Amino acid sequence: MSAVGALWREVGYAARTLRKTPAFATVAVLTLAFGIGVNTAVFSVVNAIIFRPLPVKDGHRLAVIASVRKSTSTLGPMSFPDLQDYRAATRDIFEDIAGYSVGFTGLAPEGGRPDRVLVSWVTGNYFSLLGVQPALGRLIRTEEGLPGGTDPVVVLGHSAWQRRFGGDPSVIGRKAMLNGQPCTIIGVVPAEFIGTFAFSESDVYLPVSWTGRAVLDDRRARSLHTVARFHPDVTLERAQGALDVIAARLEREYPDADSGIRVEVLSERLARPEEDNARSNAFGATIMLALVGLVLLVTEVNVTNLLLARATTRRKELAIRAALGASRGRLMGQPRNSGPRAQPTAVRRAEHEEGA
Repeated sequence: MSAVGALWREVGYAARTLRKTPAFATVAVLTLAFGIGVNTAVFSVVNAIIFRPLPVKDGHRLAVIASVRKSTSTLGPMSFPDLQDYRAATRDIFEDIAGYSVGFTGLAPEGGRPDRVLVSWVTGNYFSLLGVQPALGRLIRTEEGLPGGTDPVVVLGHSAWQRRFGGDPSVIGRKAMLNGQPCTIIGVVPAEFIGTFAFSESDVYLPVSWTGRAVLDDRRARSLHTVARFHPDVTLERAQGALDVIAARLEREYPDADSGIRVEVLSERLARPEEDNARSNAFGATIMLALVGLVLLVTEVNVTNLLLARATTRRKELAIRAALGASRGRLMGQPRNSGPRAQPTAVRRAEHEEGA
């Protein structure tokens, strides 16, 4: 008998044996399913938090620039004027730097009832930096969203378009009300893009100019999360050195706003959903993976104990099979390469009767 045939013989015998002891089979399967299920669920969460890059162009080259107050060491967002200064001074480090902030607003289709939705206020270069292409219409342009502009336009998230507008392609150009202000729907993002604020899909995207001049002109109003894209040959260390020089210059030029403020460049995957999470995400993920690994180990030990306990109830059967000529390997459930003749007929009959 070939090795494949011997394997199928062993599988058949195992199936007959498990069918004869359904309680044991059920407990063993459920125990393994619990351990594997917990590991799969936790790894899926960790993968979404840290391992998986954003579904955008060259997501592995994205970074976050966080402002840090030296007195507290807390990582946080930065102001719009500071973002513009860093963007202008780091053309050789980053392809571009964009900003966004998140919050809630009321969205009402024309003639419809308002809903509370999650909104991302984004700088005009947000979508171009990420390389996101519209599913319908167009996205916010680079020249839109500048301080003092009106830009009464809105881009819909894909889920919000499906949920609030029924996936109607003719939604482009229609009017909507955001917090009582009229605007025009100009586009819909693709289904795979949920925004850059992890764990929550943005329902609408608005130009950052909607936040008002008072916020955009104030260097002390640090409300914009940043996302930047490295040039291909730039390292994290080189970028940090360049940002340190710019931070020192801004501190000298604007002591009232930037005194005691430095910046730190981080991998985008670590700074999810906000900048200060970079201090705990990697450590937390390591602890979670270690714990679920321990759960899987305990699960395997429990199943092993079940098998050992069941083996003690088969002493008589194994003794009969050994007396009839079964080898040690055969008793351990390992197929032999010497073929069926190496196994006495009486042993095969006893094995069939035991598994039947």
